[in-house]
Amino acid sequence: MILKTGMTTWLILGIMMVMQHVYVARHLFPLWQQREGEKYFVITASAAGLLTQVGSLPYSVTKHAAVSIAEWYRITYADFGIRVHCLCPQAVQTGMVPEGSGGGVAGGDGVIKPEVVADDVVRAMQEGKFLVLPHAEVLKYYQRKASDYDRWLAGMGRLHKSFGEWMRRSPPMSAAKL
Repeated sequence: MILKTGMTTWLILGIMMVMQHVYVARHLFPLWQQREGEKYFVITASAAGLLTQVGSLPYSVTKHAAVSIAEWYRITYADFGIRVHCLCPQAVQTGMVPEGSGGGVAGGDGVIKPEVVADDVVRAMQEGKFLVLPHAEVLKYYQRKASDYDRWLAGMGRLHKSFGEWMRRSPPMSAAKL
């Protein structure tokens, strides 16, 4: 079922969730390299970019790519004063989260308001932190993933099984809703 994702969906998600960061940077970074002052670039990658998204291969792949782009920009453009931040929330109360769903797989640690995310982004900018993690649990999960990858994979397999029935009943998330 997951491997049946059509090429059109892959292309749309690739452009929407990956190439957008390339297109914007291609326009802004040359201009920013020529000017003084503060320059901030925030890439929204989702916690799925650090971990994975149970049930959505294209989402997982594109969000991992977004994290990689953010890392590369941070390393490459820091000397030009461009401050790159990578936003990795779990469920946020937006149009992507169906009413009454509790955020689905991403909502396990709660659905937060956009205002909370905005405050966290501003704080990360002020503190110069690369990762913006509105759900504090994401850092713990990421550290666990790094410290024992096989154990983490087994745990994600259990999470996948526990959400399997919910995911079968849920309509597929449409790129048009994003």
